[in-house]
Amino acid sequence: MEAFGIIGMSMGTMGFIFGMNAMNQVSKLEKQLKEAGLLPEEPDSAQNDSGQNDSGQNDSGQTE
Repeated sequence: MEAFGIIGMSMGTMGFIFGMNAMNQVSKLEKQLKEAGLLPEEPDSAQNDSGQNDSGQNDSGQTE
């Protein structure tokens, strides 16, 4: 039964390393796209901080 623990820890460690590597690659790609001007510097959520969604309603569903 200890073998399942060893296998589980090994798979978990490999998954963690894979996830860290994937996050690093996405970060590099995002940086390259921002430098090339293909991706805006600020995300859309920072531009729309007024609490309204695309339909002109606020979060409670009321129009202003």
